[in-house]
Amino acid sequence: MYPKTHAPNDTLNVNVNSLTSNETGLTFGYYSMPFCQPEEGIRRLDENFGEVLIGDLIENSPFKFRTLVTQRAVKACDVGPLNESDVENLKSKIDGYYHVNLLLDNLPVTLFSLEDNPGDILTGIPIGYYHNGQYYVYNHILFKVLVHEYHESPAALAGMSMGDSAVDVFPQEGGYTEGPSPSNATANAFVVVGFESAACSIRRSADPAIPRYSTLDPIDCFKGDPQPIAPGETLVFSFDVLWEKSPIQWASRWDAYLKMRGDKVHWFSILNSLVVITCLAAAVFVILLRSVHRDLARINQRDKEEAQQLADESGWKLLVGDIFRSPPHPEVLCILVSNGSQLLCMAVVTIFFAALGFMSPASRGALLMGMVLFYLLLSVVAGYIAARMWVTLSGVNVTSASATNCSNSSSGGGSDGGSSLISEEAAAARVMAIKVACFFPGTCAVTLLVINLLLWGTASTGAVPFSLFSYLFLLWFLISVPLTILGCNLGLKEPKFAYPVRTNQIPREVPEPNYVGQFGLQGYGSYTPWIIILAGGILPFGTLYIELYFILSSMWMQRVYYGFGFLFVVLILLMLVCAEVAVVFTYLQLTMEDYRWWWRSLFASGSVACYVFIYSVLYLLVDLHHMRSLLSATIFLCYSLLMSLAIFLATGAVGFFASAYFVYYLFSSVKLD
Repeated sequence: MYPKTHAPNDTLNVNVNSLTSNETGLTFGYYSMPFCQPEEGIRRLDENFGEVLIGDLIENSPFKFRTLVTQRAVKACDVGPLNESDVENLKSKIDGYYHVNLLLDNLPVTLFSLEDNPGDILTGIPIGYYHNGQYYVYNHILFKVLVHEYHESPAALAGMSMGDSAVDVFPQEGGYTEGPSPSNATANAFVVVGFESAACSIRRSADPAIPRYSTLDPIDCFKGDPQPIAPGETLVFSFDVLWEKSPIQWASRWDAYLKMRGDKVHWFSILNSLVVITCLAAAVFVILLRSVHRDLARINQRDKEEAQQLADESGWKLLVGDIFRSPPHPEVLCILVSNGSQLLCMAVVTIFFAALGFMSPASRGALLMGMVLFYLLLSVVAGYIAARMWVTLSGVNVTSASATNCSNSSSGGGSDGGSSLISEEAAAARVMAIKVACFFPGTCAVTLLVINLLLWGTASTGAVPFSLFSYLFLLWFLISVPLTILGCNLGLKEPKFAYPVRTNQIPREVPEPNYVGQFGLQGYGSYTPWIIILAGGILPFGTLYIELYFILSSMWMQRVYYGFGFLFVVLILLMLVCAEVAVVFTYLQLTMEDYRWWWRSLFASGSVACYVFIYSVLYLLVDLHHMRSLLSATIFLCYSLLMSLAIFLATGAVGFFASAYFVYYLFSSVKLD
């Protein structure tokens, strides 16, 4: 983005965004309230689908400024007399602590000083307040615009229109002063670097004879009577505009919004995760080098008889003929792992570019747009992984079998049965690719539809319009589905993944596991494996829970989150922890002579999603305890479930591939016949 310069006396238009509240989580249009409307009519500004998805509704407003021109007690409009519906609307929004969100040069208005209180920024202006049994509306706003002198080349400045009525309103030691423009005011342009405000309630007598944007008699906010909200009352809206020269550069004007409190907490979380990773890595090192490597060396050096005797002493070596036996429901496993791989790649790429600054909050909706775009493009990854897994687990080598059929056909041999089998397997893989393309997007669509059904009755701007639903469906159908099928075709062309050992025809009987000896668990019966699986998610959750708090706060408490550098590091650490946890749990399972590692490796690392959802519920009960609306709580839980599902798929895929590589490495070194 490039600076937008303004010459003295230029007109600056303020835009309005949706009304927001930390109490309800629902957003509403600015003009759904009895507020001033622009003379030229309400006009919705162009928005990307990312802004629409997050509930933004940006429109023009009646507030117009002139660069460097002080304006005091300017009449915006008269609204009224209020009827019962208007009164109830205002009261309900005040009870919900709704804020008006104004934008000037794409900067949100704040209630705190950008220079004195960085990191304590609260955006938006309250609609009103309740005191002693009476509701009052904030109908007067004091705006303070921070500008920075922008030096350009004389040639560029020559083409700019300069007004002759600019005034110097930069603060002196005694406060704001007004006077003639300095001589250099016509030689420089200015950029907006801050937009501050203060609101108060002032009761004025409505006079239709006074036109809009006229100057009213100034009234002290602290001495005048406040404007009550009652039927028959006419609201007179007015505003002041002050200007202040600021040392803030245009390139750093968002710093005050993005400055995050608690940097030390982020670093502590990262260091804590590094300690966990080091401990788990040490455990994996012990498993591989002490237990596994030592046993394999002894097996390979002794004769077959001694090796077999040693194999009988160690549980995992007995699984040579069953370790790569296909798991139950292989198609479902392929769908889950491939979707998780796609989500994981999308998260890594999106957060990486966000950490580099390509998705600044100044570009509204850019983060959500980037997530959707990368998810669509990475559908080829899901299709490829699903096809490779399907070919491997189904036991049919489409590539080599096709080549064999071709050679048989050329020699005159019959190949109809083989060709039919291959075509059926390839067709089944492509059908599965369609299921892969439909699984997670379909889940998101159903969730959004449920949320929309809840929001449509409230007239909230958070409801996704049908046109956007259609647009997203076309993106999915025209981009995601073809790329998934393309990835599937690429995967089918690859040869079947070769196992290092042969699988026996007759499955080995899995002995009763000794959970007491391995984990000290007794008396839990059939629930014991699930208890162990849930325990696998504790350490990964310890890696991400601090970032999860900041992310939830940005989503539901209107706080700006820009710690993508921290988030990227945490994501990498989370992947490492999930991989190590899955490897350790898989090894412990193999030592109990249980070869059914496929699904449990997915659940062991993916169980972190259970803790994420539990933490989200606790966040709702503790940090969002003021969210009294059942509708708001339901929407929160719907989004939390969707987020937990995505985390389960992504972390489960990490654990699955880590365990698969570990098992392959472990048994590729076994030389027993």
